[in-house]
Amino acid sequence: MLLLDKIREERLIRLAMSHFRPDLTPAEFKVLHDSASSEDIPKPDEKAPRPEVRAEFLRWLATDPDAVSQIDPKGLRVHSAIIPGELDLQECHIDLTLVFRNCDFQRRINLRSAEMRGLFFLDSTLAEGIRADRVIVHGPLYLRRIESGGEICLLNARIECNLDCFGAKLKAEGDALSADGAKIGGAVFLKNSFESQGTIRLPGAEIAKDLSFKGAKVAGVVCQNTVVNGDLIWQRIEKSESTRLNLVGAKVRNLRDDRRSWPEKEMLDLDGLVYEDLTLHGPLSDEDIKYQTYTDELPLIAKERIDWIMLQSRECRTEPQPWMQLRDLLERKSDRKGAKYVLFRFRCLQAQKSWIPWRSCRKLYAWIEENPLRIGWSIALTLLIGTSIFTWGGWQHAMIETVRYQPNAIKENGEVKPVSPHYPKYQPFVYTLENAVPLVKLGMDDKWTPDPSPDFCRPWFPRKPWLYFISTYGILVFTRWALIVGGWIQATILAASVADRFKK
Repeated sequence: MLLLDKIREERLIRLAMSHFRPDLTPAEFKVLHDSASSEDIPKPDEKAPRPEVRAEFLRWLATDPDAVSQIDPKGLRVHSAIIPGELDLQECHIDLTLVFRNCDFQRRINLRSAEMRGLFFLDSTLAEGIRADRVIVHGPLYLRRIESGGEICLLNARIECNLDCFGAKLKAEGDALSADGAKIGGAVFLKNSFESQGTIRLPGAEIAKDLSFKGAKVAGVVCQNTVVNGDLIWQRIEKSESTRLNLVGAKVRNLRDDRRSWPEKEMLDLDGLVYEDLTLHGPLSDEDIKYQTYTDELPLIAKERIDWIMLQSRECRTEPQPWMQLRDLLERKSDRKGAKYVLFRFRCLQAQKSWIPWRSCRKLYAWIEENPLRIGWSIALTLLIGTSIFTWGGWQHAMIETVRYQPNAIKENGEVKPVSPHYPKYQPFVYTLENAVPLVKLGMDDKWTPDPSPDFCRPWFPRKPWLYFISTYGILVFTRWALIVGGWIQATILAASVADRFKK
């Protein structure tokens, strides 16, 4: 041990004995020795017995100005000890880093409104958790490989570096880790065999770098209105059917995930989530977890991310924001086809709430809005059906020249004047086109009409009154009306969908 370290240790011992004489224990002497030393302390044997160190002794050592001045800048270090009482550092200003390794805290740790340089709990057991509302840590907060039976409460905490829960096991039911409103100047690591039986709460938190759940086992995560200035990493999650991920109102730079880690149906909340990018990765191996590497980035496919959006609850699936956010991302990536498909699927989903006839119209509108040129298929089908029916009408001689019904077409003796040989010939396709497509006028509709003579008005099923209207004349007239109405509907949908596309 260096001479300066020995001098500081002796001074610490004298100060401690003046406060705790005559019952200073060997374990407490060791804490004084380790805290005064500038050398790194060897990693303790996990199987070695753990003697008791009083909580009040640690409080004095961390807060007494004379004692603090004799502690090495590496901090107050406690290794392989049992702390049976409550460590109460509430409202304490501690100009030290606190390091606890292989320690067993049998009561709650109270750090409410405390302030310190750094805080390390390594390979330790926290029977009743930590209460650290409004704690200020001018450095990192490490909870590595701890086992906590109580809640880790960091409400409105301010941590200037990383919050590292690498390999921690949180066994508290209900809320296991609560960091509502916390401000974290580094990254948050909840990864590498991190386990939580309760909910991880980060609503309203601000995280300067990444938030990583890589390789974690979680029951539920709440990131409502959380701001992550780095990446949100949700990969190789060991999930259950009750694992819920709430990202309502969250803001992240890049959401990195893999398909196997997606929550089950109705266990994902996305409304209001804002992201700059979405990156889907392939499955992670143990080597990827160990060396913190990423697998290959998979292409962004609209259909896959629609499946992801559909994992929300039924009530939330029709909220527009997640769909529009995905559409905008695809637009930025020059995938206009994918962006249109997202909008189409969203419109179809909205239509499910409508009355059945109106639902079909809304789906048709969405289908055309995705690609306005699709109206051509509808028009082509209409023309094919109409032309077939009016061709059949022509074969039946059931289409007659309209000139025959003009007053001057009747002679004085009552006979009908013969039609001029120059009169336009009947053309079923042109007749259908005029009726089916508004504003197209070629004169055929004005020259020919279904023949209302008794031969063609005779019902096909005279013994069935409810089918009385079915006749050659009835079918031709109904087809004409249907073409006119359908033509205006198709034209209106086409105009509206094109207008919407230009707006966007």
